[in-house]
Amino acid sequence: MNTISRILRLPWAASSGASRWIAAVAVLLVLALVVPAAKWYRGPGWVTVCAALCLFAIGVLWLLVIPNALWLARDARNLRLPAVARLAN
Repeated sequence: MNTISRILRLPWAASSGASRWIAAVAVLLVLALVVPAAKWYRGPGWVTVCAALCLFAIGVLWLLVIPNALWLARDARNLRLPAVARLAN
């Protein structure tokens, strides 16, 4: 298995099932709003609206998914599991 793919999947695997569902639904909802906003809303601030929606989706991911990987790395370091800590960093 590729090392980069394992590193990229680690935050998702470290998060709880409820966090994954909330993050997935939020990102899909934002994408469902960004595409029509970019296609049909051609007012002066359409780029700002799309960027704000995308930033909200990224914020949801950082709020729900990424901290779990950091907790996993900290716990692995405390338990002296160097392979897990290297993958999480």
